[in-house]
Amino acid sequence: MAAPGSLERRLSVHQTGADDDLDALSRPILTRRKDFIDKDEEARKSPNRVLYFRRNADYDRLIEACGRKLRDNPRNVRALLIRASSYSKKGALQEALDDYGAVLRLEPRSVDALYHRGALHEKLGGLDDAIRDFSAVLTLDPNHVKAGYARGACRNLKGDFFEAIEDYRYALERDRKPQKARRPSLREGLLSRGALPSGMGSLTISTANSVTTSSEFGSGLASGREDGAALISGGQPLPGGILSSSSSSGHPRPRPGQQQQQQQQQQHHHQQQRRPSNGHARDGGGGDSVLWSNQAFDSARAAPHDCGSPTCSSPHMSRDASYANLAGATAAQLLPGAASAAAAAAAAAAAAAAAAAAAAAAGGSSGFSSGALGQVPHHQQQQRQQHQQQQQQQQQPQQPQQQQQQQQQRGVDPATRSKLAEQHHARGYAARKQGRFDVAVEEYSRTLALEPGHFKALFNRGFSYDKLGQYALAVSDYSAALELCPDNSFALYNRGITKDRMGDYPGAVDDFTAAAALDPTNADFYHNRGFSLRKQGRFEAAILDYTRAIELNPGHCRAYYNRAFSRDRLGRCEEAIADYTQALEIEPGNPAALHNRGSLYERLGRLQEALVDFDQAVAMDASSALSYSSRALLLERLGRPDRALPDHDRALALEPANSAYLKHRGLCCRTLGQYAAAIADFTRLIDLLPDDASGYSNRGYAYRKLGNYTAAVDDYTAAIARCGSTVRLHNNRAYCLAKLGSYQEAIQDYSSVLEIDAANVHAFHNRGISYDKLGLFEQAVADFNTVIEMEPTNSVAYFNRGSTFDSMGAHDQAVADFGRALELDPGARTPDPAAGDGAQEQL
Repeated sequence: MAAPGSLERRLSVHQTGADDDLDALSRPILTRRKDFIDKDEEARKSPNRVLYFRRNADYDRLIEACGRKLRDNPRNVRALLIRASSYSKKGALQEALDDYGAVLRLEPRSVDALYHRGALHEKLGGLDDAIRDFSAVLTLDPNHVKAGYARGACRNLKGDFFEAIEDYRYALERDRKPQKARRPSLREGLLSRGALPSGMGSLTISTANSVTTSSEFGSGLASGREDGAALISGGQPLPGGILSSSSSSGHPRPRPGQQQQQQQQQQHHHQQQRRPSNGHARDGGGGDSVLWSNQAFDSARAAPHDCGSPTCSSPHMSRDASYANLAGATAAQLLPGAASAAAAAAAAAAAAAAAAAAAAAAGGSSGFSSGALGQVPHHQQQQRQQHQQQQQQQQQPQQPQQQQQQQQQRGVDPATRSKLAEQHHARGYAARKQGRFDVAVEEYSRTLALEPGHFKALFNRGFSYDKLGQYALAVSDYSAALELCPDNSFALYNRGITKDRMGDYPGAVDDFTAAAALDPTNADFYHNRGFSLRKQGRFEAAILDYTRAIELNPGHCRAYYNRAFSRDRLGRCEEAIADYTQALEIEPGNPAALHNRGSLYERLGRLQEALVDFDQAVAMDASSALSYSSRALLLERLGRPDRALPDHDRALALEPANSAYLKHRGLCCRTLGQYAAAIADFTRLIDLLPDDASGYSNRGYAYRKLGNYTAAVDDYTAAIARCGSTVRLHNNRAYCLAKLGSYQEAIQDYSSVLEIDAANVHAFHNRGISYDKLGLFEQAVADFNTVIEMEPTNSVAYFNRGSTFDSMGAHDQAVADFGRALELDPGARTPDPAAGDGAQEQL
């Protein structure tokens, strides 16, 4: 019989409880290691220790025992809690949920039951139910840190990002207060990752919308991924240039012979504009989001002087300002037979202004303010000097052959000259309809050599220059035409379009305003003015113009689409969704509108509606890498990474060098546990972005999960060299060093963490373990003491300090610490630090 006060008696004290058989089965027993060293694998792991915890029963036996108790007494709360915990650990989540529900019917204010039921709701996808349970926990115990983190994770998954941030902030504030009670599980201890719920690792936010770059919406919320970057989920929108090419706002439709050619031109332009680089839709100030109605003159409009050539369909508006390097030469300088001297002077002034605007805009920025254009970069100044040299060359005396030809043409009688001019103009029109704009320019120039005041030739040559990307020359011709016919609204309108393409947004607004003053019933004039206003960041004014265009033409699809963009930028998401919906009623097969509406749905947390839109977008446009990537990120948010991976594959098949898509797929593979595939993607990412620390950090994580700690240490070291010291990187490298047995180096990393964050509990705890491994027991006890001072209810710290006392031979202190650990967390599986259990990394 054991003597009073003997070790055997002290051990037996911890084996009794109120519900004897259940408690005995559910809690591990503190036993002598030597008594079981030939029977139990756990006992053999560290023969130099005297004590270890031994489990009495597996989960099935516990569930069976609890069932017997509940048949005798259905109101046995202890049995319900133990059985619920056992079901949960087995993965029988619905059964566990039922048991926690039964507990709460008996004890509605049970914090433990509410918290664990909330965690089960979250795992089963019942986010609203989980939030209700976590909220109830926080009402009963405002300092319940885990409930704060968990509710934040659920709100994040629902898309309620601001509320999620507030929950995380609330939890972090209390997590740093040592006097507040916490109940960390024994499983959290030792080189621990921290007590964040699983949802923290999936915080994502849509970084952009409509037709904007990711930078326009900032970097988003921190995702909790190892790269600290947000997933990119539905955030980059498609270029909107695939909208309808005409708004039917009073403009005649293309003739049957023209329509096929126009569609071919548009399709070619779609293919060039559709795929943004690096996963971002180019806005360039917004230029790719609409089709413009740049018109050649048409006699059907009853324009002055019977200026006729049938209109062409509205082309896409190209954003490439580099074509402006041809600016600076006027029609009078370049070609024989310029218009009047006044028109030539006006053309020269317009060309000079346009060249300056184009040079300032050539950088492809996302928009200009309504003020003056910025300073011209050095390389653009060089281009301007080249243009001036070209102009000087073009101003040299004409060749004798050209002079002779002009003299011969002037020698014919006026009627013959007029007939020849019309013949050249007709040839120019035919060449333009065939898309041969260079030939059209030559023929229109011959017309002007015969009749310098030929309004149609000036107008249509301006149109052809615009199609060739020679925007300064186009502005020159439109300006010369307006010298001849100042009240021609379409010359103003087309000049406004060309100025917008050159980045002269204020000048474009002025021209559209003048056109609207001449013809206030033309919806396109207001729409395009709104477009130029939008690119100056004047979204409210743009919305007014789009609204006016819709009033004049309720079927104006582009006006709805671009008003949606502006409302989105102002944070009026519901109104933007309504506009995209209206645009889709007018044009149901528009993948850009579907994609952008899906992005808005995702941002508002309406994930199923977002998924429907992304599904339709990829069904209508299978070449859109961005839509595949956005749908993949959304599927991950919905907890379906297995379904997301094929979409990541398709996005990369379409854009193999897209670094964002590589990172997304690598993270998805990591989530699925496909670490070798993740390493391959992060290696490609590093090849593309060798200075990006996130590639090394994420690859280090994958190496670590495969047990390749040496490679992981190398990658974490490379990441630190690129982004500097961070708590996460030093903690994770220390973990790998400890796994390699390099405890002294691990201690140095944990000490670096404490230099950055002197209150980092994990670093104290894990450094204590490394000290213990080196036999520096006094230092280990000191670190565990610090942890317990900061977190008095940290059961893991008591257990680890008890283990160190055990190694020091201080068995009474060891027993006391082990007993305290069991009091704080009686049902948890106890890690064995001697065997390396619980040596976890911080993510």
